[in-house]
Formats: sequence, C-alpha cells, structure tokens
Amino acid sequence: MMVFMGGSRQVVGRLGRWGLLVAAVAPALTVRAAPPPDFDRVIRPLLARRCLVCHGFDASTREAGLRLDERVSATGPTRGGGPPAIVPGDPDASLLVQRVESVDPSFRMPPAPEHDALTPEEVTLVRDWIAAGASYTPPWAWQPIRRRPAPATLDASWPRDDVDRWILAALETRELAPASPADPAVLVRRLSFDLIGLPPAPETVAEFIATPSEAAYRAEVDRLLASPHYGERWARHWLDLVRYAETHGHEFDYPIKYAWQYRDYVVRAFNADVPYDDLLREHIAGDLLERPRRHPESGFNESIIATGFWHLGQGTHAPVDVRADEAERVANQIDVFGKAFLGLTVACARCHDHKFDPITTADYYGLAGFLQGTRRQEAFLDPGGRIAASLPALRMHARTRRAWLNEQMAAWEPAEVTHYLDAAIEVRSGVPLATDRAATPTFVLFEDFDPGSGYDGWTTEGTAFGDGPQTAATIRAYQGDVGAHGVGFVNSHQGRRPPPEGVPANPDGHVGSLTSPPFRIEHRFIHFLIGGGDHAERTCVNLLVDDAVVRTATGRRSNRMHRARFDVREHIGATARIEVVDQETGGWGHVALDHIVFSDEPAWRSPDTRPIATVVAERNCSPTRLARWVRAIADDGRRPAALVGDREPGDPGVLPGAEMFEDFSANTYDGWFVTGVAFGAGPTTAGATRASESFPVPIAAGVAHSGHLASQLQGALRSATFELTHDFIHYHAAGRGGRVRLVIDGYFLDEYNPLLFPGMTLSVDTAARGRRYQWLRQDVSRYRGHRAHIELLDEGDGFLAVDAIVLSASEAAPSRPPDGSLVDGATAARRVTESRDAWAAGTLDAAGAELLSWLLERNLPSPPAAAHDRRRTESRAAFVKTSEAIPTPMRVLASADGTGEDEYVFVRGRHADAGPIVPRRFLASIGGDTQPLITEGSGRAELATRLLDPSNPFVARVIVNRVWQHLFGVGLVPTPDDFGALGTVPTHPELLDELAGWFRDEAGWSIKRLVRRLVTTATYRQSSVPPDAEAAERDPANDWLHHARRRRLEGEAIRDAMLAVSGGLDRTLGGPPVPIHLTEFMTGRGRPGQSGPLDGAGRRSIYQEVRRNFLAPMMLAFDAPVPDSTIGRRTVSNVPAQALMLLNDPFVIARARAWAVRELAERDRTPEQRLERMYMTALARRPSVSERAAGLAFIRARAEENGSPDGTEDVDAWAAFAHVLFNVKEFIFVR
Repeated sequence: MMVFMGGSRQVVGRLGRWGLLVAAVAPALTVRAAPPPDFDRVIRPLLARRCLVCHGFDASTREAGLRLDERVSATGPTRGGGPPAIVPGDPDASLLVQRVESVDPSFRMPPAPEHDALTPEEVTLVRDWIAAGASYTPPWAWQPIRRRPAPATLDASWPRDDVDRWILAALETRELAPASPADPAVLVRRLSFDLIGLPPAPETVAEFIATPSEAAYRAEVDRLLASPHYGERWARHWLDLVRYAETHGHEFDYPIKYAWQYRDYVVRAFNADVPYDDLLREHIAGDLLERPRRHPESGFNESIIATGFWHLGQGTHAPVDVRADEAERVANQIDVFGKAFLGLTVACARCHDHKFDPITTADYYGLAGFLQGTRRQEAFLDPGGRIAASLPALRMHARTRRAWLNEQMAAWEPAEVTHYLDAAIEVRSGVPLATDRAATPTFVLFEDFDPGSGYDGWTTEGTAFGDGPQTAATIRAYQGDVGAHGVGFVNSHQGRRPPPEGVPANPDGHVGSLTSPPFRIEHRFIHFLIGGGDHAERTCVNLLVDDAVVRTATGRRSNRMHRARFDVREHIGATARIEVVDQETGGWGHVALDHIVFSDEPAWRSPDTRPIATVVAERNCSPTRLARWVRAIADDGRRPAALVGDREPGDPGVLPGAEMFEDFSANTYDGWFVTGVAFGAGPTTAGATRASESFPVPIAAGVAHSGHLASQLQGALRSATFELTHDFIHYHAAGRGGRVRLVIDGYFLDEYNPLLFPGMTLSVDTAARGRRYQWLRQDVSRYRGHRAHIELLDEGDGFLAVDAIVLSASEAAPSRPPDGSLVDGATAARRVTESRDAWAAGTLDAAGAELLSWLLERNLPSPPAAAHDRRRTESRAAFVKTSEAIPTPMRVLASADGTGEDEYVFVRGRHADAGPIVPRRFLASIGGDTQPLITEGSGRAELATRLLDPSNPFVARVIVNRVWQHLFGVGLVPTPDDFGALGTVPTHPELLDELAGWFRDEAGWSIKRLVRRLVTTATYRQSSVPPDAEAAERDPANDWLHHARRRRLEGEAIRDAMLAVSGGLDRTLGGPPVPIHLTEFMTGRGRPGQSGPLDGAGRRSIYQEVRRNFLAPMMLAFDAPVPDSTIGRRTVSNVPAQALMLLNDPFVIARARAWAVRELAERDRTPEQRLERMYMTALARRPSVSERAAGLAFIRARAEENGSPDGTEDVDAWAAFAHVLFNVKEFIFVR
C-alpha cells in the first residue's frame, strides 16, 4: 500500500527506485481485492489453447453443440437441456469447472488421454473468472480504433509526447519508473542501426557527443530518415513479410525472373515515404489503378511492380495434380495477405472455419476468387515514356508504307504475272525439245528414299525408323504435308497402324538410328531436307568422317521439312557416312530426312527442264526478270500457298468437326487482355503493313499481329479463362521469336521444365520458311476439364502473328492442305488481283498476304519507277531511325487481371470435393455480410478498397505495431502476425489505438512520420540499463518498457556493419542481385554453376541473391527466416553456430584484414589513435583505459608472434585485433 503525504518530498512505499512527492489529494488508499482475470489477456488465450478446437467458432468440428468462445452459448443450456457450461458467479455449479476438475478420465475435459488436464493454476483462473461473473468481451482486434486523451502522470516532466504519457502511466500503475536517458553515443548508434541499418561514422558520433542537444538529435533523425539507406533498412523488414526470394525452391530452384525489381521498388517506396494505404493498394491491385504512381525521374509505372509480391512464393515443377498445385499456391498467397496486412491467420480457414477467430471457410474461398482471376505476368514497362512517344511516328511510317504499297501494286499488270509465271513454269517443268541445248548437271542425287526396297544399303538400329521409308499414306494425318521430295522419306514418328508387335504405341516413343553406306566426298556441299525436333544430338542428322561427327543438323520443331546443307569442302576426298539419330522420347522426339544431294553449288535447286535463254526467245521475255521468276518458283519450300493447289485466298479450309476458338475478325480484342504495346488495341485492319528487311509487306486483316508497327515493340495478349473441352488446340501462326503458351490452372514452371506439360509453350519461328503461316498443335488431352488461358507473347525484336485458334478432337491440322501443284499463270494473276483488292478493303487473309509479300520481296512484277523506289528507300531509312531508337521495355514480375472467377469451397480442403461457390468478398467479420457483388475482372481493386475502408481497424494497428517492434524490440502486440485469439493481446491497447488513429487520420499514413515520432520519444531514448534490481523483478520481460531493450542485430546488419567499418561497403542502390557465394558444403540440385564473390561485391545484404535452396549460411546462423510465408518477428537465438561463424567464416576474416589495411593506410596515426578510431567505428565509443591497454598489449603480442617486435605496422596483428572487435558482443548488439 502507498500513502501519499502532502507537504514534503517523501513517499511511503516505492515507485521503482524513484521517490515522488504528490500533494495530498485523497485519503490513504486501502487494500483492494485482486481484480478478476482479464478475459482478453488471460481467459480467451486459455480457452483457445485448451477448449476452442472442439468448442469454438468452427461448426464442422464443434462437439456437443457447445461454444465457449461466446457467452450466449456458454451460459445457456447444453445439448438436450442439460445444465449450462458456465453459471456466472457460481463456479461450483458450472459444468465447465466440474469437467476440468474431474479426475475421472471418461468425464474430464480436455478428454484424456489425448490432452493434458488443466494445471491447478489454470483451473484457478477459470474459477476466479466465473466467480466474478464470467464477463466476455468481443475480440479486441475486431473493435474499432478508439482514440482517447493521454492519461495524466505523476511525473509530468518526463514525457516528451503522448506516447510517453501512456507508457509512464502504465509504469506508475505498476510502481515502476523509466530508466535514465541513454548515453548520447549509445543513442546515436541505436538510432543509426534502427533507421539505416549501418553503424554511425566516427565523426557523427564525435559531433553528437560534443553537442548532445535536442535540436542536434532531431537533426540527426531527419538526416537518417532522408538517407537513401533508410529505404534499404526498412525494405528488408518488409521483405520478410512477403517471403521475398529470387528462386522458386523445390527440386531445381528455378529463378523468379525480375524478382529483384520488386525489391528495388520497396526500397524506393520507403525512401519516398509512399503513404501506407497507397503502398497496400499498389500491392493488391497496382496493375489496375487508373492513375498509377510513376517513377519521378524515369516515369515508368511504379504501382504495378508491387503486385509482384503475389508471385514470390515457392513453386513446384511438374506437379502431378496441377489443380492441387494451384490450390497450394493460392493458399500461400492468402496466408501472406492475411498475416502481412491484417495480422490474421486467414489460411487456417482453408479446410474448416477458423478454430479460434471469426473467419469462415467461405471467407477463405471468397478471397481465393480474387486470386483465381489474377494472372502472373512479366510486365513491360516504359522507362521515360519513350516507347509510348515513338508510337505516333511509327503510325505515320505505317501510313507512308501503305501509300507506297498502294502505288506499287496499282502498277501491277495481271497479264504480266500470267506471262512470266507461265514462262517460268515452262523453264522448270516444260517438255524438253530436241533443239534445247542440254544443261551441265550441277548435282548428284545420293538418296531419295523411294519406297519399295526398304532402306537398300542403309543400316538400322532400334525401332525408330521401321523397316523402310514412310509415305504420305503411312504417317499420321496430323503431320500434314511434310514437304517431301517425291513419294518416300525418312520419318521416325512411327505412327504406322497397326504398330509392329512389341513397339511402343507412342509415335515419339521409339528410338534408334539409320546409317548410310560409306561414300567418298567429291562435292563441296551436301544438300538435304530435314524436319522434326530440334534436340541437339538426340534428333539429328550427322555427317561422320572416321566415325566422328563433323557436321550435324536438327529440325525446327516442324513436321514440314526444310532445306539444309553441310559445307564439306574441308573434307573432300574423305570417306564418310550419314547417320540419322532419334534418341528422344518426349515432345518433338522424332526426325525426318529426304532427298540427299551432292553439289558444288551452295544454293540448291532442282534442275530446270528447259534453258532460260530458249524460253526467253520463244516467249519474248526479259532474261533478267524471267530468271527472277524461275528462282522464285524453284524454291518450292517458300512458294506461297495461294500459288499451290486449288484453295483460293479467303478460304480458311477449316475442316468439319473443329471449333473456332478465335479468328480475330472483330475490330477489338474483346475478351482478351492486352499488355505492352506490340499487339495494338485490336487486330489488324484494312491496309495493314509490316516493315520487312527491304520492302514494306502487306498484312492480312483480322490478325493478332505484334509486328505491324515495328518488330522492336513487345507485348502480350492473353485470352479469357476457358475450360479445356477438346483434346487439341491448333494455332495458325507465323512469326520470328514469338511464343504461344497455354497456362493451365495458373501453372507456369513448364518454361523451365516441360515435364508433364510438353508442348504447352510453342516457339514460333517461320521467318526461315518464307514467313508462311503454319498450324501449331498442343495436345491437352490429359488436362480436359481443367481451366486455362492462352498467352501470345512477343518478348524480343521479332514478331508473332496469329489469325486463328481452333479447338479440335483431332490431332490433324484443322484445314485442307493445298494439292501441291503450281497453278497456271491466269489463275495466279486472278489471285494476285483479288488479294490486292482485299488488302485495300480490309478482307485480306493470311494466304493472300503471303502471296503479295512473296511478289514484293522478290521484285517479280514490274519494278517501280526510280523516283518511287527512292521514296521507299528514304522512308525505310526514316523508319529504321525511329524503330532503332525504341528502348527495350523494362521487365518486371507483376500481376495481370484475368477473367473473373468465383471459387467453390473445397470440402475439407480437397479441391476434388467441390462445395458451394462463394462470391468474391473480403472477410465478413470485417467487411460485413452484405458486400456488393463483383462482376468484372479479378476484383482486386475492390478488394483493396474494402481492405482500406476506414471501418477496418486491422490495417493501421498492424503496421503501427510492426514499426513499434522494429524500434523497441517487441511490438505492443508481441505476436505481430497474429492479432487473433492465439496471439497475444496488446500490452498497451490504448496506446496502440492512439498511434493507429493518429497514423491513419493525422499522419497521412506516413511511415517516416511515425518513425520520427517514436524515436523522438523519451521512451525510445531510455538507457538499456534497468533503473534498479527491483524493477527487473517486477517487470522481468520488460513488457512495460521500464528500460530500452538490448537487441541483437540481424545477420544482414552484422554483415553490412563489417563491410562498413572495413571500408568495403559499396553504397550503390538497387540493381540485379549479386550471386550467392557458394561454399563446398552448399550442394544439391539447382546449385548455381558459378559462385558469387566472397564479399558479395561489397553490396549490402539486401542485394545478395536469395536462393531458396541455397540461403546464405551467415544469414541462417543469425536467424534470417526461410522465405516460405510471412515472418513479422524473427527468431533471436543464441547458438554456438553464431560464435563459430564470427570466428571462422572466411568473409569475417577477410573483412577484419581489410579493416586493418584500411587503418594502417593512415600513416599519421599513432597505435593509440588507430585503436581508438576502431572502437569508435565499431562500437561508437572510446575504449576504456583497461580496454586500450589490453588492446595494445594484444597487438604487440601478436606482432611478436609474427616476428615484428614493433607491431605498429603489422597487418596480421591489427587484423587479429579487428577480428576480436567483430567478436565482441557489443558489436552485434544495440544497447
């Protein structure tokens, strides 16, 4: 009991070690009974630990229909009309007390033997609580933020801020007093590490010690808050919340592309003091903001980068159940969202209602819907807006190209096309006349694989090549026209029906080889047709000389063979063999070969049947122009489809039974999602052109075309989400360096390993085949019923063009191939005229565009007038200048909006057991039960709005608590990621609400203002030495902050401090990560092929690569979290590995030596001055007399051991002393 006596400076009793004099304003205080146990602080956590698993919020596992987390159920009749579990005021009559006190195992609760009985102390708490009336209070964290006036304190002189008044009031209530102020040197070091994560410079310490005024302190606070290193320090705290890493982990630790751009975004955001509500809005829906925040100098979209945090989780390659993999990915995203932004374990409601908190399974799947409609992307940003600025000029160049083409094609004469094409056909295939002069043969046919006699002299091994050549009748229909020369050809895609006995049914499952008989190389070139897969050394054609491979070639992932050659001039006279190899059983695991020709000409073509000169004379042609026509049609692999066979331009030839998914016939990309600028706002229209290497070329209308303005533009086009209902997807596509990708259930790691997902990403490169559109196929039969979307990707200097996407039950290309023979001149002229007119009208199809381009690029019709051609040259030069100035877009990991999807409940968490569909919504206990329905897109923008609604008390409380924790060591809520029943209630709830309300309502969500306010309080500036022993006994955990906490630095700050004091710190901000330094003990799959530098290139730890499977040993030793989910409070351990790391780690030893070299470089310093500076640099204080003497003695002794009696310049001795300072506890702690 304390009695306050008036009129003197005397206190009967104690307030810690203080004596306070208070005027007598009340009679002597009487002894009062101990208050009943606090429900929030004591009883609710006890019930959560012991009872609520079976008697809590989750109805699915509730026993006996009894809820103990709410008063109505707990005090009402039990099931069947039995006595209530709790009778307020009467513990003995309460069934709860009877059950927990029972010694009968069949009656006791919690039930034996699965659970331990309550301890006597716990039983007493329950009894006392019931005896006092069993009051319930709603969960504290769900209550609105309530700001109250700061309390009056007995000592009015100590507080500098209302924060101090709340702290002091709590101390005084417990008869405690705050510690004395910290020493200025201690305070400036504490401040420096807390705000920028680096030790203060000795000059800063000395200046502050010399003038430790309030103004100087506040100036130092402002200087540190303005430092670019502030953002690095506080970004590292944030990265723990979003499980930041730069690889996906799992088996091979594949990289997370551009993850570092997110890390740099966070650094910039903290330095710019982006308001916290805006920071969260950017994280949740930064890609959807109408007015995104832009980089102040480069102008790129900052907001979208924040959404990359959704995709920083672990990834499993080749999941057997891809839907389950998606469910795990979404669960991790929800877990991070809930813990990081709300301080709630929302993911606990995945399989059932939360056991302890008012979070239902419907809440969980309501959130899951937001993520189902969210796609992962590698977004294209526009630094400086230079890409957008180039678009008007590019559109002007497109108009110029169109005008030039109009003039060019208007001059074409159909009769001229007829005349020269018929003449060229006569040269190529006319019947020779007796008067024709015989041409000198330019080639020798080695093998044409005509069927009927097997492989005649060739040797086979395995089953890949069968008993003989294939024909169009023996291959699978879906292989289409393979471009064979004649009837027979080699093709290891063994789809012959029926397969030979014992042969695998998978056509690409065969392996083997086919080897020619030996021959002597007598010509300079070997020409041949090759097709199939592009697996080097596994699906290839080899030239063997002395049994060694001297030349090799592969297909291009195309069933249609292309012309290839070996240059064998250096091997003339040698004996050789040709070997065809198929050792691949996966996608494109076959090889095709035909028409092997030996020639002395580098360019191959079959022989003309009649001399050009003779036909020139007969048909009155220009020799030069006829020669161009002959060369053009001789290249049969590049003939336009409109000149081959009976299919007219405009006839897509889609076979019955195929379903058109998309033909891009609309003027907009309705239902598709566009990112980047390459594909434009819609498909191509009338008069579209593309700038080729020399001539402008027409583009068909109704094409998703990324190169219509310039090949340097990049972008992506994504379809709506759809259900896979057919076995095959076919794409009619052309391009150079483009990709077509099918994303199934959000799975994306097939980019690194296509196992179980072969062919889901298709490379499109038809440029080498005359830019002809080709049908590309994906076999999705094993994924029928799954959800997917299509991505058309142009991520380089090429282009991608797609004019049809077809769903089919057949693996065959969904269109009729042309019959293969050239049309006559009159038909060709008509098709040329029709295609030209269709281009102007906006109805030109791919076949017509191919025909016009073929004519233009070969300069086949009448050449333009010189002035016309000069304009083309000039406009081409201007276009090249514009296009080459287009910068490469900045790529970042980000989210993209997709089709809105509401998720169904996974009953008991099993995705195959579908429950009711839950509309997308925020947590009902926060956002209400009647939230508006979301009708468009993912809904993440609405989620951000609901999260940041002023009625939500969690957001402000959680971030204020996190900031408090980083400055004071422990949060006001010690469990920063769990504000629920299993968490710990706040020590100072009124202070938490005051700070949260001020932060939200007055500080503009400014984290820097919050930090500034907290570090300028008297509470922050306390000494870490308790005021007396009694204070430590009364507040052993320092919950009431009667002194500052000593805090061990994180591994990153320890490493950075070593770099800083040794002069090796590179203070550059941002950029790609420094590769992790690998020790010999860091082994396993996914291990990088090359180690990074030991010192991490001198960069701060935040810039060191974070590889999930190869985390830095020093960081792990000092409790850096494994980046699996949100970690708001790191473990602080004290284990031998830390001491061993500081003693033996090569980095530590190297930094100690570098520090010694740095100090010895200052020749004008005495040993005493060096030693003092090292203390100031490392510990922000001068050594004591005994420390100085011991340090100098140590250096002299080590120098003598090294044979250097003087010791003043002995690097090894000073390095040893530096190493000692690194191992002093004070170096790795903040006092």
